[in-house]
Amino acid sequence: MIPSLFTIFVLLLFSALFSGSEVAFFSIPKHRLFQLAHSPDIRDRLIASLLENPQRFLVNVLFANLLVNIAANTIATGILVARFNEEGVGITIVIMSAIIILFGEITPKNISIYHSRGVAKASSPLLKILFSILYPITSFISLTSSWAVRAVAKTDERHLLKLDEVEMKTALLHSHIGGILDETEHGFILRILEMSDIPVSKILLNRRMIPELFEDTPKEDMSRLFSESGLPFLPVLSPDRETVIGVMRREDIIFSDSPRMMPPLFLPENMHLFRFFEVLEDKGKTVAIMVDESGSYTGIMWMDRAFGEAVLSLLPNLLKLEYPSVGEYTIIEGDASVEKLSQLFGKRFEGVKSVTVGGLVTEVAGRLPSRGEKFECEGLELEVIETEGNLVTIVAVREL
Repeated sequence: MIPSLFTIFVLLLFSALFSGSEVAFFSIPKHRLFQLAHSPDIRDRLIASLLENPQRFLVNVLFANLLVNIAANTIATGILVARFNEEGVGITIVIMSAIIILFGEITPKNISIYHSRGVAKASSPLLKILFSILYPITSFISLTSSWAVRAVAKTDERHLLKLDEVEMKTALLHSHIGGILDETEHGFILRILEMSDIPVSKILLNRRMIPELFEDTPKEDMSRLFSESGLPFLPVLSPDRETVIGVMRREDIIFSDSPRMMPPLFLPENMHLFRFFEVLEDKGKTVAIMVDESGSYTGIMWMDRAFGEAVLSLLPNLLKLEYPSVGEYTIIEGDASVEKLSQLFGKRFEGVKSVTVGGLVTEVAGRLPSRGEKFECEGLELEVIETEGNLVTIVAVREL
């Protein structure tokens, strides 16, 4: 009996693992997956790998959870029927249902809501192994599910409500007139819609500002160019300097003995900003080489720079709010106090001499930071959004 009870306990642990993982993985924002995919931490990359196909991940975790719950119920039924005869079936239903709901579903899912990344990192290696074992079965289930989803989507597609920009602005105006949105909220959302008209050509990093890097450039020279420019990516040029043949990442130069260049993604510079985000997300990329109408290389654009520019375009409305949020980030002015930052995030900045948030960023950097640079302090990521002279004026803050 003791071995059976121990087996039930182990199965319930797996049930909690699968239930918690489902919430943890799907709580990770899509834009965060790009960062995880290129993280030096192998577990972060494993999280991104498991979520490359969200449908397959969901099928795997639900099927595995179903298996362990059925197994636990079967063993418990055998034990209780042997002791209470036919009444053991009813007792099993009551006891196991309560245990599974409380310890196999509600509790792990509540924990995962507040510690999504930690749970995902802890569970990813085991999930990778288990999903590989279940692959033949779950592949068939996933294919069947995909076919059913496509059939339903095709039937209902004509019923989908699609709003164009004019209709959305009209709805916003009515919401503002009706008192649902105040002036700041109305202006903020309207500015987001207008961002769709911003072409990448206005905010890309022009090729004249980018150091020239070639395939045969020694690694030492590459390191120097990255250090001097402060850029996270550099295009690799052909000998004639007219064609980009690849992209090098600063992390690869630092952490790899034999860095390899990534294949370039070419996009038109007249592409609008929102479309740029959509394409990079669809392609699973974080950087693109921008070209003009003739196909000539004009500059480079990457996700973090695009995000920073998007935040800057929203600043006139954002700064009307005391501490506005954009995604995971909280936007704070550089002259805000470190004490206020401590209150907002529940952190203690012991040993810090700076009084303002801008001063804190400068102190952590050990120099005057540039726009777009990121620093870590007390479990927070501090990204410089805007500087003025020797001062950091706008900072985006998020918890790691």
